[in-house]
Amino acid sequence: GSSVNSGLVATGNSGISRSSIVGSSRAMDRALDGMVIFDGYQRGFVVVNPYTDEAESTLVESALAGLRGPLSFTTSQMGGNGSPRLTMFEAGGTDNTARVLAYADDDRQITAGLGAANVFFAQADPSDAYSHTLGANYFQGAGDVGSSLEEAMFAAVDHKLAPNISLSALYMHAADMPETADANAADLISVGTRMDVVDGFSVGMSYGLLREEGELLGMESSGAFRLGDVGLTQLGGINFTYRLDERTSLSGFAEATMTSASQAPDSLFAAPSDWLGSRMGMKISHQGVLQTGDVVSLSVIKPLQIDDGDIVARVAVGRELDGTVNYETRSIAMGTSDVPLDVGLAYSKSVGAFGYGASVWLRDQDVRSVGLGEVAIAAAMNWRF
Repeated sequence: GSSVNSGLVATGNSGISRSSIVGSSRAMDRALDGMVIFDGYQRGFVVVNPYTDEAESTLVESALAGLRGPLSFTTSQMGGNGSPRLTMFEAGGTDNTARVLAYADDDRQITAGLGAANVFFAQADPSDAYSHTLGANYFQGAGDVGSSLEEAMFAAVDHKLAPNISLSALYMHAADMPETADANAADLISVGTRMDVVDGFSVGMSYGLLREEGELLGMESSGAFRLGDVGLTQLGGINFTYRLDERTSLSGFAEATMTSASQAPDSLFAAPSDWLGSRMGMKISHQGVLQTGDVVSLSVIKPLQIDDGDIVARVAVGRELDGTVNYETRSIAMGTSDVPLDVGLAYSKSVGAFGYGASVWLRDQDVRSVGLGEVAIAAAMNWRF
């Protein structure tokens, strides 16, 4: 890159965290390699590790959410079984519960909820609303990107345009809640349409917009390392559901993303622009494998990751005798050629007020290499009094 002389950029209280969406990419390490910072006495020090914390595994939390949703799901209907009807849903435990209220008539459903959104959307929706599919697909393979909306306020509208076509919209907001007092603000709006092609087979498409403050795709940053002021990620996806028979169903989704952010003041990084990402997954579920009422499911997911895009950094690398700081502009590819894969096998059963289940998840950071990255085993039990 080119070297220029310039004044100092303040680096106090600066930091950046890793995120699952960059995989094994070391783009940030290369962008900041050999960076020099200066203390109050103008002494230079080479930055060895700019990260405030490492990326934490999201595999266990995803496995638990997938169990808690189905096992703890309760329904209370008010006003009879006719139309219109009002229904209250609840899912989760004492520390992460979602409470949802839904109004429905023959042509539309309006839903509002608060709490553990990831747990609520992990449960198959009894009303088969497409907005529920939009929420479930958002959290699948989202990794650190989905963490900011795990506790959220959310609302959805589903409307039948025709007997086999529905139009849906979903909004989620995470901020200013007791459970997320220290979390960054995030908003998601997603719209989509679904068509029942033939009996038991439906296809859908969706478009979403994720807005983040204080982080970008799960990477928290501050001060001179801030990756933009406000980040916007566009999400375009397709999905399908196919009921093979009365007890077996198959579903899948694929999504492409594009992320940009506005320029953060006094940051060493240029505003990220057009980072391209992708994720996809399939799930097969079968009821009544061992006994009536149980469900076994197998999920295969390629998690969200950045496939293409550059990070541009203006890094201090030294100083002249007259005290002027030398900066070097570097452009580093953020994308990775890794092919990560999550595979999960889950079993659950509910009998009246009692439910239990277990799951095993395997994570391979790159299926083309030999070795296994992570293994997560989760078990859950729920007893409603």
